[in-house]
Amino acid sequence: MYKANLRSYLRFVSYIFGVEGQETPADFIKVMEATPYQPWYGCASFAAIPTPSNEWGWVYETISHRQLIWLPGGIVLTRNMKDSEIFRGWIEEAFGQPEPIPEPEWLERAMSLALIVKRPIDDPDIDDVEAADNAELLSAIQQRPLDYFNGLGLEFR
Repeated sequence: MYKANLRSYLRFVSYIFGVEGQETPADFIKVMEATPYQPWYGCASFAAIPTPSNEWGWVYETISHRQLIWLPGGIVLTRNMKDSEIFRGWIEEAFGQPEPIPEPEWLERAMSLALIVKRPIDDPDIDDVEAADNAELLSAIQQRPLDYFNGLGLEFR
């Protein structure tokens, strides 16, 4: 576990993604939806996840399934970093030395409810790249996670 406020987390993720520092999740979502997936660059995903504190957590996942997860309270967790010395080094440079903690038991359930940012696909076999529309996601993150999921008839505990 690392400690970082949401703004620092988003600035780091923006740096890794290769865009100017974004300071809110909505700002980063807008950048992601305007940046097509390309096989040679930018094949990362970004998602909102519910947390038991009824606030949104955020997940940045690389094409190789390395995850950098921000949770309310300023907790930053990593997943699948075992073989990623360079990426871990960047994280430690940004957030300091990690403190080992067990992964929260609810995290896997939250990951199954992730609201993933939609992105257009830049594929040479497709002549027309369609725009991505994240209006529904942007609307969802304006609500509390439990209100949003209860409105869908889903429960998160």
